[in-house]
Amino acid sequence: DDEEIDELESSDDAMDLDNDFMDVATNSTIKEESFEVKLEHIESEASADRRPKSTSSSLLDESEEDIFTRENIEKWQAARIRAWSCRHTVPDCYYFRLLLPGETKRNGPWSSEEHEAFMKRYKEWISNGYRLGSFWGIFSLAIPHRVGYQCMGYYRRLLASGKLKDDSYAFENGKLKLVGKRQPYETKTLSVEGLGSEWETEKVKELEKKVDALIQEFHGTHLQGATSKRTSKPAPKVKSTTSKQTAQIGKLIRRMASSPLASSPSVSRLESEPEIADLRRENWKKEWYDRLTEYKEFLEPYLDKDVKMAHWHAKQEWRRGLTTTEMLLRKDMTIKPAFSLIANHAPEAPRIQQTSLSRFFTGVKKPKIDTPDDLISYTRIPGELYSGVKQIKPLSRIVQSDPFKTLYFELNQIDDATTLLNGICRSTTNPFIQSSIECVLADPPWEFYVADGKNDGQCSLNLEQFRSIMEKTVRHMSAGMIFVWTHKLIQADVVRTMYEIDCKYVENLVWFKKSVNNVHLDDPSPFFSSTKEILLMFKKGDGFEMRHQRSPDVIIDFEKPRQEWIEDEFTEPKPTAVYEMIETLLPKAGYDPSINRGRLLELWAKKKGPRREGWIAFHVNKS
Repeated sequence: DDEEIDELESSDDAMDLDNDFMDVATNSTIKEESFEVKLEHIESEASADRRPKSTSSSLLDESEEDIFTRENIEKWQAARIRAWSCRHTVPDCYYFRLLLPGETKRNGPWSSEEHEAFMKRYKEWISNGYRLGSFWGIFSLAIPHRVGYQCMGYYRRLLASGKLKDDSYAFENGKLKLVGKRQPYETKTLSVEGLGSEWETEKVKELEKKVDALIQEFHGTHLQGATSKRTSKPAPKVKSTTSKQTAQIGKLIRRMASSPLASSPSVSRLESEPEIADLRRENWKKEWYDRLTEYKEFLEPYLDKDVKMAHWHAKQEWRRGLTTTEMLLRKDMTIKPAFSLIANHAPEAPRIQQTSLSRFFTGVKKPKIDTPDDLISYTRIPGELYSGVKQIKPLSRIVQSDPFKTLYFELNQIDDATTLLNGICRSTTNPFIQSSIECVLADPPWEFYVADGKNDGQCSLNLEQFRSIMEKTVRHMSAGMIFVWTHKLIQADVVRTMYEIDCKYVENLVWFKKSVNNVHLDDPSPFFSSTKEILLMFKKGDGFEMRHQRSPDVIIDFEKPRQEWIEDEFTEPKPTAVYEMIETLLPKAGYDPSINRGRLLELWAKKKGPRREGWIAFHVNKS
């Protein structure tokens, strides 16, 4: 930025440029339009254009200095130390501030030969479509004895004098400023491998070791060696223990599929002047299928009933261990000495106690003698343990829906639903109604519902197919809500896809699943056990009535047995409370006599599900 440029120009390392260099510079009046380029890597061809080695000389020119001497290394600032440390990973950052060890750095005005070399490099840069403003270190390879920040300062001086033109810069308060960031777009990508063959010579390697030692001596910084490469951090050592609790947790961990660490990025990275900006273009489709493949590999061992049952029993033992530990922590762990009848103190004088008169006279009550509490042991017998559900049947209420107020269709393909929906919306219109459809509830058969013992693996919907269907559906909605049941591994992908079709994420609802014995479900999942289904809520447009704060964001309900739905449905039936929540949230979307239908749409509806008034339901037959 401008503050760093000013700091560089005012420092001792910066070049002393004044107006005299314009007298020796050639009268080049190149006028170029501003160029906006996104550079992702360093150009591979630049490796062939390395800075040539300078001839060694015992006498240096007054304008030249050897920045790798002992005296200069002692004065190095943090920026140079950081550039030296990342020389093998980010060559451009290194050449922005430093030269090849053994080569001298030239300060002061630029000569005409240097100006010609700069303009040649400048024309080459523009002809290839590269952006001036990044990779000054690689740019400086064509100008001997000059580093990247010197080329950057020289370029700004040419702009200030009018010799060159760049619309990204302008004068503010008499000072040249970067007025706008350039918008990136597709261009030729660049890459380079390593620092070049000149770094493999014995002379340079010896100098490199010398510089490392001097930096360690003066600055106390541990650096990698000359031939070091980026390596992964070693895995932490697992402490061995005989604890039963740790063994149970380890048993669970061993049953989980291990995931390899993400590979480190390539040697070359995008760099902003002069700091590193670690950016990359996302390949969403590839990431989707990589995640799906990893998920299938994770669930593959659990397809074996014996393995799945063993994993379930291990978790139950682990939970019982946690419960036992919590109970022990609640108890007073202070050890009390056992009661003893043997006196442990000095004997006392015998106490004179009057004999009970009941022994001599009839009718006299025998005195009550209290037993010391220490001699009484209290044993509480706990109640009978049980696990189950206590069903409370409310007053029977028969909900009858008018078959003429609901629309239900069975299709072989979900794509046919858009054609039918177009006909329904055209035939039933009302000029006083803002949107033909105000609600869309979708339960897509995502391909992440793989064969895991509950699903049969026939779900095959990917993100592109889902987007195509939703685009055709929301055309009939100018304002309303969209509800999408989503697998927890693809929430971000669904939110991004819906945002691309102008549907903004607003809320989510969770169905917390319980089994018939009143415990939560515990399906295998890569990180946490899967216990819920997620309903993402999106909003499109404004101007429709909503009744907020009338429904909770969690529904606790039981999961229906697999044999009741697997033959007809791709996904399991969802709780009835979801429909009640939507009808409460959107009171005006129900059945409307003026159009003889409702504006509530359900995609992938269940064949045996309830037929509710005001809903247009499309069921997809399972082949």
